[in-house]
Amino acid sequence: MDGLRFAALDEKCASAREQVFSIHSTRTIDIEDKPWSGVHNETYAPHTVAVQLMVAPKVVDTINLRFEDDVSSSNECRGLFVNVVRGLDSMPKAVKCNERTRSESIPNAEVLVKVEHGELHRDIRPLALKVIHLPSGRVLAQQLTFELLLGDMRSSKNRLWYGMGSAQVSRSCKLTPPRDFIARVLAKS
Repeated sequence: MDGLRFAALDEKCASAREQVFSIHSTRTIDIEDKPWSGVHNETYAPHTVAVQLMVAPKVVDTINLRFEDDVSSSNECRGLFVNVVRGLDSMPKAVKCNERTRSESIPNAEVLVKVEHGELHRDIRPLALKVIHLPSGRVLAQQLTFELLLGDMRSSKNRLWYGMGSAQVSRSCKLTPPRDFIARVLAKS
């Protein structure tokens, strides 16, 4: 049964692709950090991508990790927030509500990196990593791939969960790693 699921992912991966439409030189980017509702994809997780971009040699100088908290029990803890990352030592940890920075207090960067998910079909769903030029709304580059959710695999060696069973782990098609792909888009022209 699991073999059929892996074969179905391999079949989908044949149509996975990546495209760079335009190069934009910048040293500050925004990364949209939206909750992924029960799925953890280590390759495309916003925090993981941010860490990769900050490892020497750094691809960017500043990353604004923008996130929304709409589940906090306290109203003043709900809203749009940002973690400004300037190096590995400034990667966000658990921050108390009153220590969070509201998103509107930090201007948007010119470039936004975001991940979008499509509809789930037989434990496989499309995933798109997009690099967007915010002033124009143009997509500078995108990776269109697929991910297989591993939480319902029949074999226990294939069934993977993250963090005390709170999220399924997923496996995605092999494309250029996000760090290298984003670095190509942000390369000095």
